[in-house]
Amino acid sequence: MNLPNAIRNRKEFHVSYFRSLVPTAIYAKALRRRLMLFLLHVALPIVLGGVIYIAFRDRGILLFDCLTSLGLSNAASPAQIPILDPLFCSLPDGLWVYAYGSWMRLIWKKKTWWCKLPLTLALGSEVGQYVHWVPGSFDLLDVFFYVFANYLLNRWNYE
Repeated sequence: MNLPNAIRNRKEFHVSYFRSLVPTAIYAKALRRRLMLFLLHVALPIVLGGVIYIAFRDRGILLFDCLTSLGLSNAASPAQIPILDPLFCSLPDGLWVYAYGSWMRLIWKKKTWWCKLPLTLALGSEVGQYVHWVPGSFDLLDVFFYVFANYLLNRWNYE
């Protein structure tokens, strides 16, 4: 429907006037909710993945070289639980894929192709490791955690 300019401008005036009357508490509540979603779905998985990496991975990985160069070599002494080694090697990657996808969902506020980017990059990395284009070793458990993280990402509604 084409409205004359005078009516269209009048409508925009009323909308902007109404928005100026909305209490800031409503915006503050929405901002608090977004912050809590960010902390729960982005920050927590990143921190948890980092803690698992530092606490349970062997010292041969690049992360421990970085910690040593920062003077934090004694801060991280990995625990050895051989039965859970496969879990502790793959779970952080799944958590990081979930955090990245959640971050995209919080930015775009809906499911878009951006939300599939973390899964695509992670699976591409595993395929690259399988054909020896990317350093590392292919692990089917990594693929499972990537797909499971994406499944969880698609189950929750961030609206």
